[in-house]
Amino acid sequence: MQTQTPSDRSRAGASHDAGSGLLSLLIPAVGGQGGGVLSEWIVEAAALDGYRAHGTSIPGVAQRTGSTTYYVELLADRAATEDPAFSLYPVPGALDVLLAPEYLEVARMIEAGFVSPGRTTVVCSTHRLYTIHEKTATGRAIYPRERLDALARASARRLIAFDALALARERSTEVNAVLLGALAGSGALPITMEAYRKAIESRGVAVASNLKGPPI
Repeated sequence: MQTQTPSDRSRAGASHDAGSGLLSLLIPAVGGQGGGVLSEWIVEAAALDGYRAHGTSIPGVAQRTGSTTYYVELLADRAATEDPAFSLYPVPGALDVLLAPEYLEVARMIEAGFVSPGRTTVVCSTHRLYTIHEKTATGRAIYPRERLDALARASARRLIAFDALALARERSTEVNAVLLGALAGSGALPITMEAYRKAIESRGVAVASNLKGPPI
């Protein structure tokens, strides 16, 4: 398996977009929401379905209880004979799926240039975990919900937005399990629902609870 650095990928970006068969997914997770487990489920599900996939995590600046970005690439062609050159980092404008456990994280990734209206499917929860600035600043510091709605609609090729926290509480499960179900139901990646279920089972942790996430 080959990997590429950001500079490598910048030079190879044109060929990547032109038909390398690689699909990319980014999870901008707030600390404590299980983003790492979510990315591991996706990579494991891809492998169970016969796809080659690669995942990395990128620690970020602490916001709320910490923010980490998880990145996954998947080779959509199961019959390919050559090993793909996976990237360690996402490329702005070349992202296929943004899977966000919190609504403001969608805006962060849009501001960073990762989301493209011609390419990116955004699957996200609309609930909020307020930033330190929103909690401590005087006056109207809460980021307006209507601006988040408008930004997400204008920036994504396809938007699937819902309150995953409320649904998780209703099903006695976690947000990451609900988001996995939403990703599976979206069809944005060529992974079967059965493979997602088996990925949850293979970890052997809170299996019964996590299986309440899929399907949406």
